[in-house]
Amino acid sequence: MPNPVDSREPASAPADRFEQRRAPRLHVGLLAGITAVGAALRMWGIRWGAPERIDLHPDEFDYVLTHALAMAGRIQGVLADFGSFDNATLDPVFLNYPGFLKYLVAFGTVVIGGVDLDQKWHSFVLGRTIVAVFGAATVPAVYGLARELGARGSGALIAALWMALLPLHVWESHVAVTDVPMTFWIVVTLWAAVRLLRVGGWGAYALAGAALGFSVGSKYTAAIFTVAIVLAALLSRRPLRESVKRLALCAAVSLACCFVVTPYSFLRFDALLDAMAFEHAHVTTGHPGFSAVGDGPQYRRGLYQLLAGWPFSLGFALYASCAAGAVWAVRHLDRRALIVLGSTALFFAVTARWVFVPLRYSLPLLVVAVTFTGLWQGAWLASAERWKRGAAWAVVLVTAAYTGLFTVQTTARYANETRLVAARWIERTSAPGTSLLLCGSKPHMAIPRDRTRFQIQFSTDQAIANLPADAPYDLIEISSQLYNRYYRSGNQELVVAYDRLRDPQGPFERVARFESRFVHKDWYVKLDPMFEGYFLSPTIELYRAKNRAAPAP
Repeated sequence: MPNPVDSREPASAPADRFEQRRAPRLHVGLLAGITAVGAALRMWGIRWGAPERIDLHPDEFDYVLTHALAMAGRIQGVLADFGSFDNATLDPVFLNYPGFLKYLVAFGTVVIGGVDLDQKWHSFVLGRTIVAVFGAATVPAVYGLARELGARGSGALIAALWMALLPLHVWESHVAVTDVPMTFWIVVTLWAAVRLLRVGGWGAYALAGAALGFSVGSKYTAAIFTVAIVLAALLSRRPLRESVKRLALCAAVSLACCFVVTPYSFLRFDALLDAMAFEHAHVTTGHPGFSAVGDGPQYRRGLYQLLAGWPFSLGFALYASCAAGAVWAVRHLDRRALIVLGSTALFFAVTARWVFVPLRYSLPLLVVAVTFTGLWQGAWLASAERWKRGAAWAVVLVTAAYTGLFTVQTTARYANETRLVAARWIERTSAPGTSLLLCGSKPHMAIPRDRTRFQIQFSTDQAIANLPADAPYDLIEISSQLYNRYYRSGNQELVVAYDRLRDPQGPFERVARFESRFVHKDWYVKLDPMFEGYFLSPTIELYRAKNRAAPAP
């Protein structure tokens, strides 16, 4: 049965066939160029930390790559002896994250040469490269979604440009965790769901179900976007019975695809339920430094994302553009937009209730925001009103200039990781036998590669409160990834301890400081001190007691 459409929703979506006929090659060329820019930004510094340090991002190390490498080792064993295959061979063990990314890394590791304990950093770079490919592929996916929403070619290209430059997405594409692959598949799911208004056959529903299955197989929270497909079915104005049959097919395909990429989430369902109970407790109780809990009005559930997280994740210029784009989207709401905005609003309603709010949890929301920003700006660029065209050009140019600068400067931190720069400085300037007190957990600290040359003592940052004025260490190291947690939360005991160590008039002197620089950093840090080094290039400071002579180099 043909699908009736609103008079303001052209049946020829993606919109503007004349524009498609006029400059298809130009659009393809521009989209390819924008995608190449996005890929280059995501691949720049992809080896960060390797080979010296592969533990710089704890989630990557502990929850994805350690398990992927173990699985790769078991697969190698089966290839050497087919009789050794058993139920545990392909078990990713840790089910808090689905298996999709771990399988890609595990099989990829086997293909590139297998597990070598001395060269396992290769698998870390492989995992990051896989994520970066998903990240770059999201650029044309956003273009497709924008076109399906009715954008002109210019608007879809602008949306793709914002996707290519989106700062948080570029940063997270350097880390082998699940949010970037999930976001790619969510965009494909939304595209397929909106497309159901035009093409409602069995194949279209199967395609939407497959995209949803791969989304959930990447990260479980993507299941919220099931709502997009249901909304599309309800808004398609087809007979209810026909829609229910197609939705049943969609659900079957979705479950099948999800099973293919993360089978043990089904086979060990009891373990999955335990994992989900743990994650629910985690997101509702929070984590120091990454929760909507702190000393300031922005540290409230729901408000933190709007007032702190998203301005930093997008950069001030793109944040302002997205705010205007959101207003425009609401004012131009149609069935297509309702499918995307309705499911996205539900995703925000669920995640905004959580206390634990790492920035990457908002990636799907930000990608939808830049998509509608492109729609708005493209519409104004084609407006008959001169002031709208002029305003759109000004906004696009200013946003592109600022966001490009902000993204480049913040991404450069991967190629100049402060923990590695500081560690090399320590090795270069310190005499053999230098005593070093590291006040904090290992992933957040600068650690010399050749530890045999130093007397290294690892301690928690609580040790700072008990440091005597004549502390017997040549170097005392602290990290902003840790001390900013206490400044943020107002933990007076540790704030006083850190201030005593850092006070130039106190009993300690600063020997060296290593920090990253980017545009308006001081302003972003006022939104949240953790933005000084959010999982990346934290500020590293080295101190010693003033009454302790500097060791000979």
